[in-house]
Amino acid sequence: MKRIRVILLAVLLCLPMAACGDPAAPEDHSQEIRVKITNTASKPLAGMGVTWYSSDTAFHTSGMKTASGEAIGNCEMIFTLNKEDIPEDMDLTQFGLEFSVTEMSGVSSDVCTVRFPAELGKEYVFELREENGCYAIWSESEGTLFSENSTAEETAKSIDLTGPWHLDNEKNDLDAFADLFPAYAEFGAGMELKSDGQMSWYIGAAGGCGTYIADDDLLHAALIADMDQKNMQMELRILSENEETILEMDYEGMTIYWVYGDQEDPAKGTDNE
Repeated sequence: MKRIRVILLAVLLCLPMAACGDPAAPEDHSQEIRVKITNTASKPLAGMGVTWYSSDTAFHTSGMKTASGEAIGNCEMIFTLNKEDIPEDMDLTQFGLEFSVTEMSGVSSDVCTVRFPAELGKEYVFELREENGCYAIWSESEGTLFSENSTAEETAKSIDLTGPWHLDNEKNDLDAFADLFPAYAEFGAGMELKSDGQMSWYIGAAGGCGTYIADDDLLHAALIADMDQKNMQMELRILSENEETILEMDYEGMTIYWVYGDQEDPAKGTDNE
């Protein structure tokens, strides 16, 4: 009996030792490129996705990740690229990521492509942000906000155009706006260009938001239309008259003229007065 008690005591003394073994070894990520992205957009998403690029060529996609079938709110997602998925002859200094999102409505869209030199074993941190209903990617390492078709260098070129814009009362045929732009008399018009490459415009119920790049005398805009959520590619001509910058925009067969600055009241033609 005494012997049995001694054995039981020895077993009990060993239990804590077995439970307190060495902690699990840290995971080895040395043969991976990891991307961590946090959704800070105000509206929840159905999914976020990443496509991996070498220079201008896509070579792998991680597909669209979801949060266990639930809406993606303010949370982190990690995308991993394994070494075996990287082409053998790939130059990692020409590395790129294309980010995409799927909204709860089911509409999917590309946000932007971010290019940077990458290394195996590194983790790169990004944020998905939202301004005026449009998405952009914040890069922690670059300290830069990227949007559709933009780079830090291209965005910097457009800073002198940033701010509010309004319709040119003299150049525009405002009387014709009532037919082309529903609700123009009620809502007026406006445009805004931001230093991070985001832009939005509206005339009555028509308009869109997205991103832009200023290139010499052209402003290239990649937008999503407000009414039908379709892609809208536009080129606005950048003109200078009497030391004033004017943006010319073609829309539905009409040339529309924008000038810099706020306009408190909607500009209206004689038919709307």
